Amino acid sequence: MAPLFNLILTHILPPIDLDHMHPFSMLTVQIESDLYVGMLYVSHIHSGILCVGNVLWALDAEGQMVGKGKVKKILMRKGLERIKKDAAGAGEIVSVAGVKNAGPPPSELLKLCRCGVLHLGVLLEMLRKEGFKLAVGLPKAVIIPDPDVEGRMLEPIEECTVLIREEYVGAVVQKLTIRKGEMVSYETDEEGWVKVVMDIPARGLIGYIVGEFGNDVHGQG
Repeated sequence: MAPLFNLILTHILPPIDLDHMHPFSMLTVQIESDLYVGMLYVSHIHSGILCVGNVLWALDAEGQMVGKGKVKKILMRKGLERIKKDAAGAGEIVSVAGVKNAGPPPSELLKLCRCGVLHLGVLLEMLRKEGFKLAVGLPKAVIIPDPDVEGRMLEPIEECTVLIREEYVGAVVQKLTIRKGEMVSYETDEEGWVKVVMDIPARGLIGYIVGEFGNDVHGQG
């Protein structure tokens, strides 16, 4: 990817109208969820400088305050990794944690059950193409009481098939095993790829696939 990045740097001019003098402002274009810090508001900073500890107000389209909070973390992307920053300024793309109650009101919330992660992805993409604006929370597994045994709960078990480079298989198998995954099969080929099949509770799989997996396999899985 280095030649492509160098080509971009050579032929595309950097931003020239960066406004660091006016108060901080940004228009959130994406909302993400993090297991440790909660909601992350992602955007390009339009003006000003943002520092950890600053107090932010979230405004709706009419300019009414719908959320408020102190900035806990400022994160930026470096490849697949999130990098912590103490401050960021106009022109930078950041994820901001700390603002509370900036999402849609309860009357507009929709909870979907009994859908796989793939099905949810297809549904959300269809809604986006229809013009809906969505703030999507982290998916969770549906856990129900066992009708035959009092006090016992039932949860869905997924068959997880992972195709990764051999040098990364140890970390992936270890983390899936910690999440109660059980090995079903393990196959290798002459080119250094490994195919691993494991049975794992859906809640463990969701928590890993949406977060750490991409970093563990360095984009090769």
